[in-house]
Parts: sequence; C-alpha cells; structure tokens
Amino acid sequence: MISWVVINRLLFFFRSRLILCTYYGIKGVRVPTLNQLQKQIAKLESQANQIKKKEAGAVIARIKEAIAVYGLTAADLGLSAKGPKAAASKVGRKTAAKKGRKTKAGKIKFKDDNGNVWTGHGRRPQWFLDAIAAGKTPEQLAT
Repeated sequence: MISWVVINRLLFFFRSRLILCTYYGIKGVRVPTLNQLQKQIAKLESQANQIKKKEAGAVIARIKEAIAVYGLTAADLGLSAKGPKAAASKVGRKTAAKKGRKTKAGKIKFKDDNGNVWTGHGRRPQWFLDAIAAGKTPEQLAT
C-alpha cells in the first residue's frame, strides 16, 4: 500500500502546478484529474506490493538465520501460545507503569441515588451540579 506521504507529495505537486499556471496565466498546462491521480496511485500501489513480495523472501531468510544463530524461541520474541497481541499488551502495561501513569480508575468518592458516580477528580459532572442546585450537600453525596 502506498503511503500517505507519497500521496500528499503528489497532490502538493499538482496543486502547486495548477496555482502557478493560474497565477501567471499559463495556458495549455495539463493538470491531471482525480481519476487520473487515482489510477497512478493504484499503479504505484501494485508496484509497491510487487517489490514487497520480492523482498519478503530475503527478509524471512535473514530472520530464520538469526533465530538459528542466536537460538531464539517464540517466547524470546514475545510470541506466546496466546499470540503476539498478549505479549505486546504485557509490554505496554509495564511501560505505562514505568512512566508513572495510572493503570486503574480512582476510588469513587461521590454517588447519587441513580447510580451516577464521580471520583472527585476533574470537572464536576452535571448530575453532581444538579444535586447541589437541588439542595444536597457534597457530604450527603459522599460514599
């Protein structure tokens, strides 16, 4: 699949050509239509896929060679029986904890009769403001 960078560069090129030709009154310069651009994009995508298929065999061979040389296992690569997503999610949780981000929600500090809850952090929810306007105190809503 062709990258958006390439598409944006093509579009920028043709737009700038059109603007310059319009500004300087140059006639006879052909600016491609959307359909023509889409055909060019499809052609480039097919070329990219062909190159990718050609290179994939060599890449797989290099990976197999490295696995054999270093004696790597699926677990070493983060590929467990559960699949690569399970291993990746574990890594993500570890980095989130390292960065000091909270991994679970805060404790509920306020609750009303309808089951609405609020931790007390951030902007006050509308149900809390409505309850205060109706005459309740924050202490009455505290859990």
